[in-house]
Amino acid sequence: MRLGIQEERSTKEMSTVKKTSPVRSTRSAVTTVAAGFRDRLPGDASYWQAVSSKIQLLVEDYGFQNIDTPLVEDAKLYSVLKGTDFVVDQLIAIQDPQERSLVLRPESLLAMARAYREHSFGNLPQPLKLSFLSPQFRAEPKVGSGSLWQFTQFGCVVFGDPHPIVDAQLIAAYYFLFRELHLDIRLHVNSLGHDVCRDTYQALLLDYFRAQRNALCDQCKEKLSAKQPLLLFSCQQAGCQDIIQSAPQIVDHLCDTDREHFVKALEHLDEVDVEYMLDPRLIANTALYNRTVVKFIITPSDREPYSLAVGGHVDQLHNLVGGTVTPGFSMIAGLERIVLAMKENNVQLPPPPAPDVFIAQLGDAARRKSFQLFLKLRSEGIRASESLSKAGIKEQLENATRLKAKFALILGQEEIIDGTILIRDMENGIQEVNSFDKVIPEVKRRLAKIAPSTFVTTIPPATDVSAEATQHQTPNS
Repeated sequence: MRLGIQEERSTKEMSTVKKTSPVRSTRSAVTTVAAGFRDRLPGDASYWQAVSSKIQLLVEDYGFQNIDTPLVEDAKLYSVLKGTDFVVDQLIAIQDPQERSLVLRPESLLAMARAYREHSFGNLPQPLKLSFLSPQFRAEPKVGSGSLWQFTQFGCVVFGDPHPIVDAQLIAAYYFLFRELHLDIRLHVNSLGHDVCRDTYQALLLDYFRAQRNALCDQCKEKLSAKQPLLLFSCQQAGCQDIIQSAPQIVDHLCDTDREHFVKALEHLDEVDVEYMLDPRLIANTALYNRTVVKFIITPSDREPYSLAVGGHVDQLHNLVGGTVTPGFSMIAGLERIVLAMKENNVQLPPPPAPDVFIAQLGDAARRKSFQLFLKLRSEGIRASESLSKAGIKEQLENATRLKAKFALILGQEEIIDGTILIRDMENGIQEVNSFDKVIPEVKRRLAKIAPSTFVTTIPPATDVSAEATQHQTPNS
C-alpha cells in the first residue's frame, strides 16, 4: 500500500534520525523529592481538610486573628536561642544576592514577637489573640532520617493577659480539638515558675546531679558542665533515668505567686472536665517558656509515644527581641503529626459532600449549553458536577451514581431544539421533562424537600493517663 506524501516524508525523517547520535540532555534528571521533604498527596487531602475545618472553627469561636509572617527572617532573630535546647545548627540559610544573613523560618513565636514590636501591637487593646497556620523549616543533622525539614504548625497565642483562665482556655481549646478529631490523647502539665524560683530550683538541681556525676552519660555531663541541669530531663539512657526519677521536683520549689497561678489554672481545667497528668519531668525551653507548660501525647499501638502539641507561658518572648516583658500563653500543634495519628488510629472521616446535581450532555451544542448551566448552578449555590469532556450518556450517568448525586440534568440534541431538559431523580430513576429556563428554580424546589445529612462527631472516652512522660519538644513532623 502506497504511503501518503506526509507519511512517507515522516518515515524518511525517522530513518534519518536513527542514523544520527542521540541528543543527550545536559540537565540531570530529578525523579524524587528532596530528602527531608514530602509531597502532600490527594489521598491525604480529606484528613487535612478535616483538621483545617476544625481549626478554622476554633479560631473563629475563640476570637483569634490570623497573622502571617514571612517564610524568611533575619538569622539574628534566632541567635538569642543559642545555648538553649533549640538547635541553632538546624537553621536553613538561604543565598541572598545582597549578602544578608537570612534563614527559612524555623518557628513562628519569635517571628510573631518581632511583628508585635515592629507594628506596635502593644498599643492595641489587650489581650491580643493571634493565630497562625504555616510551614516551618528546620534541617535535621542526618539527611534521610525520616524527620521532615518542612512541616506545618498551627499556633495560638494570647498576649497581654496574665490571668490563669487564659492558660486553661487555650489548653482546653486544643484538648477538645483533638477529641473532636477522635484522637485519644494524654495531656501532661507542669510549671516552670518564674526566673527567681526557677533559679533557686536549678541551683538545687545542679547540686543533686553533681553528686551523681559519675553515673551520668557523657551528654548529661556536658549539659551539667554548661550549667543547664533542666536539659538532663530529656535523657532516655536507662542509667540516667534512674537518677532523674529521684531528682527534686520543681513544683515543690515554686514561689507562692507561681504556685497559686498554677493551682488556679488546673482548677479551671477541672471545671470543664479536661483530664491531665501532673508531670514534674516535663521541661520546655526556658529561654522561651515559664510558668505553666503542657504537652499533648498520643501513644500508637506499635511504636513509641509522640507529641501532637506543646504550649506554655511565653512571658519573656518580647524581651528576647528587644521589647518589654509581656504576659503571653501559646499553644502549637504539628499538623503532619495530627494527620499521621488520625491514620494510625483509623479515624473514620465523613464522606465528601455529594453533588446536588450532575449534568449529563450529548453533542457539541448540548456541551456548550451544559458548560453555561454548570457555572450558573454554582453561582446560585447549587453543588454541581459534570463530565463535559465525555460523550456517552451511559458513562456520565455512571459517574453521577458513583458521586451519589441527588439529581441528574440530561441535555441532548432534542432538548436543545425544544428548549427543555430532563431531570432524573437518581434515587428512584424517575425522570421528567422541564423547561430549560426554569430548571434552576425547579432544582431548588426539589432540594428543599430533601433533609440534609449531618455528621455527628462523637468524642471518644479518655483513657488512663498514667503512662510515663516524655521530653517536651515542639512537634515538627
